[in-house]
Amino acid sequence: MFDENASFPGGDEACTKWIASNIGYPKYCSDKGIEGRVIVSFVVDRDGSIDNIEVIRSPHELLSAEAIRVVSSMPKWKPARIGTKSVRSRFNLPIMFSLGER
Repeated sequence: MFDENASFPGGDEACTKWIASNIGYPKYCSDKGIEGRVIVSFVVDRDGSIDNIEVIRSPHELLSAEAIRVVSSMPKWKPARIGTKSVRSRFNLPIMFSLGER
């Protein structure tokens, strides 16, 4: 559908590192041992800005809130393209919350 999909500046590895350095673990979830994957869906606009953030799946509402907070603070993405034209696109991003060894 797209000639080029939307992407985080620097690619997937840079995205993973950025999330890891900017995310916090909600104390309640940490204390209760709540962990798991939050799936966040959002639109990357033509200018690379993030819009319409929503949680598709989450083990707890506090993890959802933190995932939304961190995604909303992301730097602008490289937008999807069709030919030479930048276009809006929806992107699904899994964010893992784990209490295991780091």
